[in-house]
Amino acid sequence: MNKVLEEKIRGAHLTKTEKRIADYLLEHSETLYFTTAKDLAMELKVSDTSIIRLCRSLGYSGYKALQDSVRQQLSQAMLRERYVIPHEQVQDKLSRYKGLSSYQNLEMAISNLQSSYDKNEPEKFSKAAEIILSSEHVLVSGFRGSAGVASHLALLLSQLTGHVDCCCKADSCCVEKMMDYKKEDCVVLMGVERYSKMSLVMAEMAKESGCRLIVITDKITSPLAAGAELVLLADFSSPSAFNSFVGALFIAETIAFELSRLLGIQPRSRLHRMNRYLEELELF
Repeated sequence: MNKVLEEKIRGAHLTKTEKRIADYLLEHSETLYFTTAKDLAMELKVSDTSIIRLCRSLGYSGYKALQDSVRQQLSQAMLRERYVIPHEQVQDKLSRYKGLSSYQNLEMAISNLQSSYDKNEPEKFSKAAEIILSSEHVLVSGFRGSAGVASHLALLLSQLTGHVDCCCKADSCCVEKMMDYKKEDCVVLMGVERYSKMSLVMAEMAKESGCRLIVITDKITSPLAAGAELVLLADFSSPSAFNSFVGALFIAETIAFELSRLLGIQPRSRLHRMNRYLEELELF
């Protein structure tokens, strides 16, 4: 619960309707940044004016100002939490999982898959495919541990449609590629805590250019998620000192699956031509 918001609500004189809205804001403070005033009004069956009136009663100029304040508080809380780097996890995880069998590890992987599915409404996967298909250019990016899944997603998309590029090395070429992206284009970013600084910069550049941003990350409060058009959440839990990317890989392949459903047999000639050259080069 957001303490600053809670204090403002506690100190305000609110009507019955405003109290009901305020209770909802407190209960859903972690996801407010991704909820529009219109969506909130529809959910609570109140008018947009009631939302704005409450925001002003709490000292904000409007709903956007309240959202920005909540986001700032969440960001500060994240900064106060020391990131747990891999070597600091080893001792704790060894003590908890030293008796773990390979079958139990399989069960954890299956749990990650189920969790990654449960965290996202099915419509999100089809929406991601629609955004990618309607974009002129698509850039898929992820770094370090995320690079493997990002590369795999880019490979799958490039076999189904054109204008797909991949950037998984944190160097100047990422910035150079982003310089040419516009509102007709799409960027798919993958990242998990501790978030790559390059991913954060690319997310910021995507928002500046107005292009559509899809983020695959670990939690809704991820700094990568702020301002993204679509956020897909994966479970990265692992018995080892490193993140598990099973859930993220499931999300990547589900996006490709939805894209293939949209295209139907359309990519057949593309795949046939591609396969002809790959066979000639013996790149199987």
